[in-house]
Amino acid sequence: MQTYSIKNKIISVIFFLLSYTMVIFSTKSLLYQTQFKMFIRIIILIPGIFLIIRYLRIPKNELTKIIIFIFFASLCVINGFENIMNTLDLLALVYIVLLIDLSDTVDVFYRSTLWGMLLALITVFLLVYLGFFENELYIDQMGRIRNFFGFANPNFLSLYTFSFSIFLYLHKKNNLSLLISIVIIFITFYFTRSRTPFFSFLFFLLLLIFFKKRNIFFKKKISTYLIIILLLVYIYLAINYQNYPDIDYFLSGRLRLINKMFNEVSLRELAFGGNLTKITIDNSYLAFIKNYGTFFLILFLVALVNVKENRPHELAFIITMLIFGFFESVLVSPAVPVSSLFWYLILHGNKTSANKIDTPMTDVDYKN
Repeated sequence: MQTYSIKNKIISVIFFLLSYTMVIFSTKSLLYQTQFKMFIRIIILIPGIFLIIRYLRIPKNELTKIIIFIFFASLCVINGFENIMNTLDLLALVYIVLLIDLSDTVDVFYRSTLWGMLLALITVFLLVYLGFFENELYIDQMGRIRNFFGFANPNFLSLYTFSFSIFLYLHKKNNLSLLISIVIIFITFYFTRSRTPFFSFLFFLLLLIFFKKRNIFFKKKISTYLIIILLLVYIYLAINYQNYPDIDYFLSGRLRLINKMFNEVSLRELAFGGNLTKITIDNSYLAFIKNYGTFFLILFLVALVNVKENRPHELAFIITMLIFGFFESVLVSPAVPVSSLFWYLILHGNKTSANKIDTPMTDVDYKN
């Protein structure tokens, strides 16, 4: 019992340090300090590796799924060993998934990550207030005035406040946490004008209502297949972006950039990933193709259709992330906490019994 307690304390510290450094390393002053960041992260990760080797026992089907994902993510090295960094990104997410499995409950991940993000954000805001970091302002092509608050990009702050708000609600699951999350999201949007996290959180609120009623299993299937249909439509729009200039403008030129990637990618890169062009792909599914190949994307979609998660709140989060993924490359991003939680729910077999699949979401109250 004592060993178990110490193990969970170590895991909590690892989660806290990872989330704290993720936020701090996204500031403009530290974002490009690659070697320093790598050294710090390795130091943080080492204790968890020993814990995983010593204590982890996971179901065979879950282990098989993880190994298959790692295998397909590793095929990108066929097109150049420098693509190993793409594989390491997925391995970092798998590492966090395994640590969550190893901990007493996912609440250990929620609590530690929440505290890490909160203290890191306070640290950054304090450094901006004291003048060590600069709060830059700029007006983008759409006329939005955006605040950096010391970060290298306003979207970083939005991603972390989005992660914080989602974690806070999923951890507490009461009306007060939901109200606090909504306030945080609206304040962040007012200063950063980052649309994707803002609208994704609004989708999350709608999905909470959607999954509150019965027939959750049916709604899950409909939602996942709809995501696949939307992906096919998105690819069609990208291929024929010249015919849809208004949509491309609304998507900040994403269709044009994706079209450019398709024109430059080779057949081998299309199959196995590893495309090294510097084109920014703000779409997780197309980033899968660019980094890991079409076979990896197909594997991901198959896993998505067969996901075991049945809890209403968590399903609302999964679908929210899938919608988010159409506009940002967040689904394989170890630096964004919601990405780790997403993969945990995708890879982890839900322990909810079959007879509870269609149980409606219970009303939340302040006592929980």
